[in-house]
Amino acid sequence: MKKFAIDRHKISLLFFCLFLFSNPLSNAVDYIFLTLSFLSCLTKENLSVLKKGILPYALLLFGSAVLSGIAAADKELWLRWTSTYLEYAIVIFVTYCIIKSKSDVIFSFVTMTCSSLPITIYAFFFQWLKGKEVVGSFHYYTAYSAYQALALLAPFILAVYNFRKKSFYFWFVIYFFEFFVLYISSARGSFISSVIGLCLFVILIFRTKGLIVATAIFLFGLLAPIKRNVGITNFLDLLNFTYTANHERIMFWKVAIFKIFPLSPIIGVGAGHFAYHYRYLNPKDPLANSVAHAHDTFIQVLTDMGIVGLACLLTLLYQYYKQTINIFKNSSGFQWALSSVLLTFITGYWIGEGLTGNMFYGRMQLEILAYFMTLSTIRLTD
Repeated sequence: MKKFAIDRHKISLLFFCLFLFSNPLSNAVDYIFLTLSFLSCLTKENLSVLKKGILPYALLLFGSAVLSGIAAADKELWLRWTSTYLEYAIVIFVTYCIIKSKSDVIFSFVTMTCSSLPITIYAFFFQWLKGKEVVGSFHYYTAYSAYQALALLAPFILAVYNFRKKSFYFWFVIYFFEFFVLYISSARGSFISSVIGLCLFVILIFRTKGLIVATAIFLFGLLAPIKRNVGITNFLDLLNFTYTANHERIMFWKVAIFKIFPLSPIIGVGAGHFAYHYRYLNPKDPLANSVAHAHDTFIQVLTDMGIVGLACLLTLLYQYYKQTINIFKNSSGFQWALSSVLLTFITGYWIGEGLTGNMFYGRMQLEILAYFMTLSTIRLTD
């Protein structure tokens, strides 16, 4: 019986790693592997996971999306967006079921890097070096950039863990290359998220490891801008309210808060319905028919799922930080490297991408976000 349980765990882990590998490559294939890993985790013993970590609060967030269906005008749209919140909870459930030890995490990180690195190499050598925009001519990279802002954490965590070993250079070169390609792309929100996370990690390193190491890491985060709207200039653009992208976002937020939210303040107008109502309430906006989301996760949840949904999201984040900080304070070795990097970078991601994009728009970033947030709350066995 024990042998069967061990084999079942390995099979579930293999399916999940294949899901992580195929995540940025194929929506259809990664759905299959996620489903297989989920089904392999459906055992009586794993029912206790439903009460573990942040999963109950992710389920509450999904419940608020279901509740918003009462006010949804387009049931198909509501169902599609509600399924993303369910998928977020499923990834968390599977992660709690299969990630037990350091070796499980490292195996998943290597798998993730083997998937993200080839696409990053293609974007760099076959696009940017030929004088093309990384985002634009290579359309797939637009969606991939949000995923990459999180996926590059895998080699970075392994570099931090192997800081005094020769393998440090191998993992840090991979991280730095992926960070640089993200830097030269037009993915402003993703890049800002990574830099904020890097700066927070530097502060943490300064408090625990000393000034020299902190300064060395920080210098890599202060690269000079290569062209407009790339790199550090993105931070200056954030302060310029007349800049086109910022002006559009401010318009989205005003309509969301003052026009859409009052339509159904308690349960929201329906998951994914911001864009549905925006085109009717602000028809003069030339972007009215093309806008997909509110470009702010919290405002999107507030309008879509109302006060109930926002309360569920804030509770989820509170529990995430409460549990992660508790593990971080009592960690060492690989657990420390894992929790310290994830704590700082995910904070940066919620500030950068969360406040200017939408964390629940785009399956690639949604799934990897769920995985990393769950890892932060797992106390590994070795």
